[in-house]
Amino acid sequence: MVDLHTHSHFSDGDRSPWELVRQAKACGLSGLGLTDHDTLAGGEELFQAGRAFGLPVVLGVEISCSQRDGRQLHLLGYAIPPEGRQAVEDFCRPIRQARNRAVLQSAQALAQAGIRLFPGVQGPADEAVQALLAGTLAYDPDTVCAHHHSGHEEGHTCAHGGENGCQHGSGGA
Repeated sequence: MVDLHTHSHFSDGDRSPWELVRQAKACGLSGLGLTDHDTLAGGEELFQAGRAFGLPVVLGVEISCSQRDGRQLHLLGYAIPPEGRQAVEDFCRPIRQARNRAVLQSAQALAQAGIRLFPGVQGPADEAVQALLAGTLAYDPDTVCAHHHSGHEEGHTCAHGGENGCQHGSGGA
């Protein structure tokens, strides 16, 4: 059995691509597809994990779309060749930016209503919310990595390009 529709912390999942592959292998799946919303940012990490665990993996994307009548739908794309990945990222960037603006507006409205997004939470999550509300936090793979790095297995390297002890690539291999 193969699961071809999974999401990592690069979109609305809560696990790294590495952890998804590890779990798929542990569950006895014979392959795994990563289809994050509007990004291929987890691709390099997915491929690294697939090699490390001996599990076939497929990089895909779930693109947010609107029909002419305004109904929302998601278009799945699979096995995007390396030479086409930057074009997919460029196409999806405005979609991600629009979603980020909508999230920011919702967070600001909740804050203005006196609703704390993470009541009782101290530390990085609370700081991230404060930065979001101040307009100083934007999506950045390094930020994602920093929040999830502690859950990685020893010897694991994140795959997106930056700080926090991660070894990064350009987001696709």
